[in-house]
Amino acid sequence: MSPGLIWAQEEQPLFASDELVEMSLKLDVQAVLDDRGDDADYHDVLLTYTDENGQEVELEAKVRTRGKFRRDEETCNFPPLRINFPKKKVENTLFHGQDKLKMVTHCQEDEYILREYLVYRIYGLLTPYCFRVRLARIQYVDTGGNYPPETHYAFFIEDEDLLAERCGGQELDEEVVVRAEEADPEITRLMYVFQYMIGNKDFDVLLRRNMKVVQVEGREKPLPVPYDFDWAEVVDASYTQIAGLSKKARLNKRVFRKLCVSEEEIQATFARFEAVKPQVFELIKNFELLDKASRKEMIKYFKEFYALIRKPKIVEAHFLKYCN
Repeated sequence: MSPGLIWAQEEQPLFASDELVEMSLKLDVQAVLDDRGDDADYHDVLLTYTDENGQEVELEAKVRTRGKFRRDEETCNFPPLRINFPKKKVENTLFHGQDKLKMVTHCQEDEYILREYLVYRIYGLLTPYCFRVRLARIQYVDTGGNYPPETHYAFFIEDEDLLAERCGGQELDEEVVVRAEEADPEITRLMYVFQYMIGNKDFDVLLRRNMKVVQVEGREKPLPVPYDFDWAEVVDASYTQIAGLSKKARLNKRVFRKLCVSEEEIQATFARFEAVKPQVFELIKNFELLDKASRKEMIKYFKEFYALIRKPKIVEAHFLKYCN
């Protein structure tokens, strides 16, 4: 199945556009914030948005906290959420086809969530075998009367089963052992170089750490699909920063995780990144929801990546040392 066909199959209107979605969530904020355990309950929520015809749409749903590190109240004042939609109620709406939908919230601040959203978008420039995302500006209205309305950015992440279906395959259970060297070599190299590009070491194919593995029809080996990029240097979330360490000392610590690649293979992968280079910088430059200083910082970080992969000594030292 070609990438063009994968993009063309659209049964999820939520991810058919990159336009910002304005919406409100009415919920008992304190009840949700207090319920962060592994067995967190679902709570009532009323989601409201305006459709393309200017009509207000209200959807009754359920919401609960989710995640691991970001669910901890010491990490995030406002944790990630999962919205559970009644399937029949979302037919012919923006959320048509959705069931349980992951939502990445602002946690502590909006800036890092916008940066992480861009990272997902950039990976989508490289391959259709990715999690699609949709950015939203959400007004949280507290029905419990404890908080005034607050507005923050968040983004929705494509469901893993719908991702697998879109790609013409199915997700492999975590019990199915897949090592990086056993996965699709082309996509695995691409994903590893991307993690190097963004300065992220918080992933593992074998352990399924921030990783789903999908078996796609027509591909001999399964494909790794990464997610959760909040620990990437280019995102620079406040909770990943070490107290007393300057930004200069924190950043530019890119590491290419252990993967055997040849010179020919890595150069072919680099060519994929060079091909989308103008789009990467254009995407960041035009993303005015993020302040100018942050955009300049991201562009600088990625320019350094593109400079590094053109240096033979760096390529030898960083990428070609794992085959011995």
